[in-house]
Amino acid sequence: MIGAHTIGGGHCFQAARRFYGFSSPDGIDPTLNTSYAQKLRSICHLPIDAHFRLPLDASTPSVFDNTYFQNLLLDKGLFTSDSALKVDARTIPIVQEYATDEHSIFTNFITSMVAMGRIDILTGTQGEIRRHCSSINK
Repeated sequence: MIGAHTIGGGHCFQAARRFYGFSSPDGIDPTLNTSYAQKLRSICHLPIDAHFRLPLDASTPSVFDNTYFQNLLLDKGLFTSDSALKVDARTIPIVQEYATDEHSIFTNFITSMVAMGRIDILTGTQGEIRRHCSSINK
């Protein structure tokens, strides 16, 4: 579901490459708003603390609303996957809709959660709870 990042946080080390280690003269990903990148640097200091978290939504991190999508349109997506939503032809219309119509995200999120609730649960050795969402457990 597009929009799961409207609330919550991500680990600093997972995003730091975008505002410290990018292959640009200033080390900032050119798809990231420069002032936002500087703000992230002021919060997420070097050396990177593996346990420190950054808000996924820079404006209202603990509120389920549409500002995450408004921020994406301003190049303020924390992760590369967030920024990709703004440039992918399949998702930009959704980002634009949600940025302007908060009711639309609420309605679609409810539909998505109901559909996910109907997915069969894996038990025993059929599945796993990942320690890190981006990789399969070893």
